[in-house]
Amino acid sequence: MSRSLIAASAAVTLAAFTLPVQAEKRQLGPHEHGHGTLNIAIEGKKVAIELDVPGADIAGFEHEATTPEDKAQLEKAQANLKEALKLFVMPAAASCKLAKAEVELEAEHEHEHEEGKEAHEDHDHEGKEAHDDHEGKEAHEDHDHEGKEAHEDHDHEEGARHSEFNATYELDCASPKKIETIQFDYFKVFPNARSLTVNLVSDAKQGSYEVTSEKPVLDLTGNM
Repeated sequence: MSRSLIAASAAVTLAAFTLPVQAEKRQLGPHEHGHGTLNIAIEGKKVAIELDVPGADIAGFEHEATTPEDKAQLEKAQANLKEALKLFVMPAAASCKLAKAEVELEAEHEHEHEEGKEAHEDHDHEGKEAHDDHEGKEAHEDHDHEGKEAHEDHDHEEGARHSEFNATYELDCASPKKIETIQFDYFKVFPNARSLTVNLVSDAKQGSYEVTSEKPVLDLTGNM
């Protein structure tokens, strides 16, 4: 999925918050469960929104969905995530309609597995060279022991799947200047989510805000 949606909607003014176009394999940085980022760009009557949030906040887990129960839970979570105006409730006076919604689950599990496999193969190759040295036997035994521990540690780490949801939305709003508040029912729909950093760019102003499950209303009076 292209991550240029917000840039296209906000043109130059959104440069501070626009993320680079997604590479074929996007590196997922460290994230904090319960916390996500929401970028909002308003230009004219167009509103572009992008949400990046840990997989556990939305689906309730980050491991691969293999059981029927997990798959059903994941499908429901993705369907709920597409309902932008039920998650981020705009004032009725703004007359906003959802024009487009895209949701993608991005995981680093397979990438980490390939890196671990290469590291393990390099480790075995080094062990063979050490074995051929004059002190090879002792070095090889130590190396085999270390290699076994490293391999076991890697297998253990593979169980911790690192994943994120990326959702992008396009809204058409008849009166975007009347978006003076946003009610975050997002926290009701996804109880594992606790806070969001909101970056906003409009024709009049730009700023960064924090909303939480305890204070789920963003007051934008005077910012539109």
